[in-house]
Amino acid sequence: MALRIIIGCLVILCFAFTGTNRELFIKDYFVSPVEGTMLLSGTFGELRSDHFHAGIDIKGGMNVPIKAAAEGYISRINVSGRGYGNVLYITHPKGYTTVYAHLNAFTPEIADYVEKFQLEKKAFSINIEPSSELFPVEKGEQIGWMGSTGSSSGPHLHFEIRDDATQQALNPLRFGFKYNQDGNLRIHQLKVYELDDNLRPKHMQEFDPDYASGQYAIQKDTILVRSDRIGVAVKAYDHMNKGRNWNGIYGVDMMIRNESVPYYQFRMDAIPFGTSRYINAHLDYTEYLKEKSYYNRCFLLPGNEGRIYPQLTNDGVIALQVGEKVPVRIRVLSANGAEKQLVFWIKRISQPRELPATEYTYWLEHDQENIISNFELFAHFREGTFYRDVPMQYAKLSESSYQVFSPVHILHEIETPVHHFFTLGLRPSLMPDSLYQKAFIGRCTAGNRIINYGGEWKDGMLVTRTRSFGDYAVMVDTQKPTITPKRFRKNMKGWTKMWFTINDNFSTAGSAKSLSFNAEIDGQWALMVYDAKKDRLTHTFRSDLTAGEHTLRITLKDAMGNESVFEETFTR
Repeated sequence: MALRIIIGCLVILCFAFTGTNRELFIKDYFVSPVEGTMLLSGTFGELRSDHFHAGIDIKGGMNVPIKAAAEGYISRINVSGRGYGNVLYITHPKGYTTVYAHLNAFTPEIADYVEKFQLEKKAFSINIEPSSELFPVEKGEQIGWMGSTGSSSGPHLHFEIRDDATQQALNPLRFGFKYNQDGNLRIHQLKVYELDDNLRPKHMQEFDPDYASGQYAIQKDTILVRSDRIGVAVKAYDHMNKGRNWNGIYGVDMMIRNESVPYYQFRMDAIPFGTSRYINAHLDYTEYLKEKSYYNRCFLLPGNEGRIYPQLTNDGVIALQVGEKVPVRIRVLSANGAEKQLVFWIKRISQPRELPATEYTYWLEHDQENIISNFELFAHFREGTFYRDVPMQYAKLSESSYQVFSPVHILHEIETPVHHFFTLGLRPSLMPDSLYQKAFIGRCTAGNRIINYGGEWKDGMLVTRTRSFGDYAVMVDTQKPTITPKRFRKNMKGWTKMWFTINDNFSTAGSAKSLSFNAEIDGQWALMVYDAKKDRLTHTFRSDLTAGEHTLRITLKDAMGNESVFEETFTR
């Protein structure tokens, strides 16, 4: 316990200072990257799929001007059809880097530089690190326009501030920006878990708190439990004014037994990039998978090595004696200093519940290396792959479906989160030699959707990497991907663009490659802009394309090397 408190104190110090002993959150150094008051649709650290949100999302419309938040130079330019889309990184002299993601377009000087690089490399997706002299910027200088490129679901700017010394993402709202804040925090729901020795829930109660007299409470102020270990989780959001978004909260304090020092605490000040996936230990993972509902745990699982917990006692697990009644006060915080409180009591009324013994095939310890090996299956889990010990259930089913060439290996349950990639090898059965180069390890998900995890052949097994439990088998893919013209015709006179949709029968993950494409006009490489969320390839005609007839050729290749070609002539 003492070690946890010491570590927490060190984390607090790291939030305020770096190795150069400088103050980390400097007020008035940065200006807003957009004009006027920022309207936030996403806050720093809020709970997302497999990661804490590393920045803030600023609402707006297409082509809202985006400005440099401080003087510096453009140190990185990335273009992709996924993730951050069109993104700029600016390095600043005080030891920060700011990030501007999902841009619709760069300013002309940057855009020309990027297009020249793409043409030279014959690639749409590029990552450039210009020299510091090439693109210096002044504070407030325009660098691009707001958009929705990459994995964005609507026009906005994803804005980050990173500390160069520690490689942490920092909370931009700690730097004094003005934003749509009114402290409209709401505590939506409370969960109380009765835990076993492995901190697995034996029983759970859920409550909808009522707000009255300046604080939240439950209808019956005392929650009756039957365990010596109790965990608490809270679902809360910051409902900012001038927006409908349910934004993430800044922090939680949990006090028990009327003590003034938090028994449990988290703060969204800084997130080291290597720790973001610990969100799957922080939230109630089963609730997230089944209901897409986000609960902040107020206790730590044994393998949670996230660094957002400055104060902890007993890892937030509440220990109770029979007959003991403990007051609990949960304080939910916003980055602007606003707070709301939930007060209740927990009383233990009996000995722990007697539950049937857990049936399992393998016991996987969270702090040890684990290996499963037999003739048909190999799995290697490095230390720290799980957040608590896993009583793993394993089974296999014979499968005679078309293009399936192994038993289906049922690896535990998808509700158990996996932190690190693990090695998975499967041995095929009765697969013709001609299909070996088309074989992959596939995972069957809800609705019989198959995900291609790729694989390499090693000693008769197909081996890949994954970090999901589920149902796996050796499969083959001989089907070509598809290219469908959506804006294309023989006579393209007067048109500025043409576009196509591209699709494959399987999505990809793990070591499997995604779709790759190449386009040529009259034998010369042509730039196609890829939008993964729309499965779209778009080409904008260059001014140097002469009038007359031209030949377009698009080649599309999937993860297994299946190839399709679209070739047609058109007139400009």
